[in-house]
Amino acid sequence: MENCGACHFCRHIPTHNAQAEATKRMATERRNKQATERVLQKLTLCCLACNKTYCRGIPLLNGKGSKSLPENKGCCFLWKNCYQCGVSSHDRQLCFDKTYLNNVACCECWVFKKVPGSKHHAKTDCEVKGRLRRLLSHHFVNTKVKGSFKDFLEGIYTSSTSFCEFMAVIDSTYNTKNNSI
Repeated sequence: MENCGACHFCRHIPTHNAQAEATKRMATERRNKQATERVLQKLTLCCLACNKTYCRGIPLLNGKGSKSLPENKGCCFLWKNCYQCGVSSHDRQLCFDKTYLNNVACCECWVFKKVPGSKHHAKTDCEVKGRLRRLLSHHFVNTKVKGSFKDFLEGIYTSSTSFCEFMAVIDSTYNTKNNSI
């Protein structure tokens, strides 16, 4: 990186400081991407909210018999909560509009498209299932995030960078809590 000497940035900050900051930011971004891959890999193996391999996170809905579906047995999702957000017991029609996730994330698993560790898949063949959705609501409730769940989600899904930053938080939270997710 060369000091142009013309702009305000170059005239007031030594080049080596700018280079050091850029190197630091690139290293952080690389660590966040690696954390994203680790978390998504672990979500294919188990639900991180309850740490059970048989839990799919968010249950499959199939009318009144949903609770008795084999796929929903042992699901850690609280059935009294809204299926869409998993945070409270309001009616799903009153919940946030998740259309902003269209073309950004899989509508089933909510994995941000084109981040490290994400895989192109059919809606019915999602490896992560509803586990990321469950982890998002679990994290929101248990860390007592300020604001609404909608604001929380929109902050995470602003860009692939913000998604990876959140996944790095999840990775470090569960690594310190469980020694490894």
